[in-house]
Amino acid sequence: MGNLCSGGGASPGEAVTFGDGGGGGGGGGKPHGGSSSSGSSGHRLGGESATDSMSPRSAAAAAAEARSQRGGGGISAEARRKQELVGRLQELYARRGQEAPFGLPSFPLPRLEALHAQLRS
Repeated sequence: MGNLCSGGGASPGEAVTFGDGGGGGGGGGKPHGGSSSSGSSGHRLGGESATDSMSPRSAAAAAAEARSQRGGGGISAEARRKQELVGRLQELYARRGQEAPFGLPSFPLPRLEALHAQLRS
């Protein structure tokens, strides 16, 4: 066995070994966290797709184009109407100097429409 650091066997800066140096249990051997010598890169999650052969910038441009072709950013007509009503209601409450009800954006569409009609009258 090597030195067991029994109160002063090593001087400052001198390496002290524990065990036989065989690398079992975390000592010796290859350093952790380094790259392997096989040269292979890791696998990406999500499998193969058409964007794998593209540069990241080209993939982002293709994704943006697909979103714009869907129209409306993927928001349904009901969700768009709901956002519009919430904005109008918040504006009406602000004009009156009142605070909008807590959770207004989570109200169902029929309730928002009824509240809007009530505030406009």
